[in-house]
Amino acid sequence: MTSPFRCFFSQASQLRVGQSYPLPDPEAHHLLHVLRAKIGSEIHLLDGNGHIAITHLESHGPQAHVRIEEHLHIPPTPLKITLAQGLLKKNAMEWLFREATAIGVNQIIPIVAERSELKIPQSQVLQKMERWREITIGACKQSYQAFLPKISSPQNLEKYLTQSLSDVLLVGSLEEDAQALWHKLETIASQQKISSMTLFIGPEGDFTPKEYQLLDTRRAHNVRLSHQILRSETASSYALSVIDQWTQYYAIKSHR
Repeated sequence: MTSPFRCFFSQASQLRVGQSYPLPDPEAHHLLHVLRAKIGSEIHLLDGNGHIAITHLESHGPQAHVRIEEHLHIPPTPLKITLAQGLLKKNAMEWLFREATAIGVNQIIPIVAERSELKIPQSQVLQKMERWREITIGACKQSYQAFLPKISSPQNLEKYLTQSLSDVLLVGSLEEDAQALWHKLETIASQQKISSMTLFIGPEGDFTPKEYQLLDTRRAHNVRLSHQILRSETASSYALSVIDQWTQYYAIKSHR
């Protein structure tokens, strides 16, 4: 069975069944000239908010039109995951945005840490955020991820910690007292109800002692991710994968 083509269409939930609509030019160009979709091809339109419109390509003349067949709605996960990631070098940061989106993180906060090697001039912040958004949209389509993560503007750790935070804060750490991630999640879940969680991962040179102290004042839990020393982007992807698996396990366990 051929897998359906996937396009991003932010108004997908508003399209009426039985009607035909033109695709946005960038999506139409990629669909027709890169993916080589043909008349009658099944195309799923994702809006990034859990809505998927099932369509078929009706025409591909000057403008590609699709006919809406039905709507699907994917319910959001009960546990909201935020990744607070120390800014990394360009390629590593972009790779991580793809991975985090595919895994299903709800929000990404780029943290301007003291040891971050990437420096983004204020004049380039909006351009950089738009680039990151394009990457997450591409990752949603590639992985069939129904939810597009929210991307916040880069900010330093101290400023971010003054805001309203998640129920649980976790920080990847190499400290001796850091507990294994899965074990820590089990311990916390036995003590409180969890509806939101933030994972803090430092940049290439890790967080500084001062930054770890700031996290400690907000009662962040130090967690060990591996016996090996992982690159920052690998650590984030690894931790998000473990949290995703634990979330599925926790949901099943809670409904028994």
